[in-house]
Amino acid sequence: MMLSSAGGSGNLPPKISQIEITPPTPDLQSVLTVQLQSEDPNHDRVTYRYQWFVNDKEVGDQPVLPLAGFRQGDLVSVKVVPSDGKSQGDLVQSSPVRIGNNLPVIKAIKLVPEVLKAGQGVHAEVDGFDKEGDVVRYTYQWYINDQPIDGNNQADLDGANVHSADRIAVKVTPSDSSSEGVPQTSRISVVINQAPEITSFPPTEVVEGQYRYQIIANDSDGDPLNYHLIEAPAGMILNPTSGLLEWSVKELPEKKVSVKIQVDDAKGGKSIQQFVIQAG
Repeated sequence: MMLSSAGGSGNLPPKISQIEITPPTPDLQSVLTVQLQSEDPNHDRVTYRYQWFVNDKEVGDQPVLPLAGFRQGDLVSVKVVPSDGKSQGDLVQSSPVRIGNNLPVIKAIKLVPEVLKAGQGVHAEVDGFDKEGDVVRYTYQWYINDQPIDGNNQADLDGANVHSADRIAVKVTPSDSSSEGVPQTSRISVVINQAPEITSFPPTEVVEGQYRYQIIANDSDGDPLNYHLIEAPAGMILNPTSGLLEWSVKELPEKKVSVKIQVDDAKGGKSIQQFVIQAG
């Protein structure tokens, strides 16, 4: 049975009052649909017939149109005819939409080296892609202890900014010649605390009732150091900040005296030195 466009017996055809393709700014991953507003004077149920066009060539007749397989820059439009089952309304054509750019995507971000040390530079390795094969550029926002580092949008963080126990992360934004992709943030990497190292060697004898030992220790993180006596004879004194060990004694209680000292950086890093003092 053929449907008329005017109808009979008092039936009036439906009418489309508004037509719009969504999303209005699609890319090649989009699936287009049609938003319609229509009315039927007789309050009949309205159905629709679709004709999709890409660059004025008909490509589909379904309510949706997947854009996979088309090209960036293609123009897409749709023609729709309403029907109430008794008669057809007038054909209405949408405004065209242009297929836009597929956004570049970041797949992974890795901070290297994997073990971060104070004073050592950090590099961000980024794995990303662009579906159209466009050249992808990246901009970087570094964070140390959740605070942004201004003035550096490059892949490398200067080691001068890196201190022990710092929490470091980077947010990376991909872009191609047309648009920016969604930013991604790396996992937080914590700069390890390196233990101090005692580099001096103690004298082993008491000379004329005096013992004096200037402890020398280095901390590659640049942390201030504290000096402690763990085991020592009575009267031995260790300056906790300078590391100067002194002992005044007239007579050794034993032929040999054991001494144990500890140097720490107050962050969990420590070094211990043990030695024996003999009678002079």
